[in-house]
Amino acid sequence: MADLCTIGDVKRYAGITTDEENVLLGMLITAASGWAENYCNRAFLSGSYVEERIGRGQTSYIFNQYPVTAITSLSVDGVPIPQSTTPTALGWRLVNSYMARLIGFQLTDGAVVQCGYTAGYSSANLPAEITQAVIEIVALRFKERNWIGHKSKTLHGDVIGYTNADVPADVKKTLLQYSRVVAS
Repeated sequence: MADLCTIGDVKRYAGITTDEENVLLGMLITAASGWAENYCNRAFLSGSYVEERIGRGQTSYIFNQYPVTAITSLSVDGVPIPQSTTPTALGWRLVNSYMARLIGFQLTDGAVVQCGYTAGYSSANLPAEITQAVIEIVALRFKERNWIGHKSKTLHGDVIGYTNADVPADVKKTLLQYSRVVAS
């Protein structure tokens, strides 16, 4: 797991102008990045994966991680399936960023399917919404450290209430768009 935003990103958003809190901000960024990936049930930055499953008669393979940038191997019961060189040639063909279509092959019931691939965003093309969601979580946690354990306080006769939400609903809604749905 890698950080999904920078200290500079958070400081610009939160209006922090000194370097005194950089260590704390770095820790919060790492924690918020991990939370976002756990919430979405996936890794965002590029990595290599090997998956093994049991076939159920399908003619396509849906990857657990995405966007898929390369398939390094695909085999059924230990027999390698080649990449299809044309739309009709036998083999596998990457259809979109999360699925490969098998042409002339079927993942028969009970067959052991093994797939190696690379998936995820580079730091440069990580969707801005994901970065912003992490920035907002960090900024909230940074500010909250001043009222841990408090629900409200009175200041000059006015009652100020604090939010106790784990993460703002709009941030969760944004991240939900990038969540991996686990097929049963």
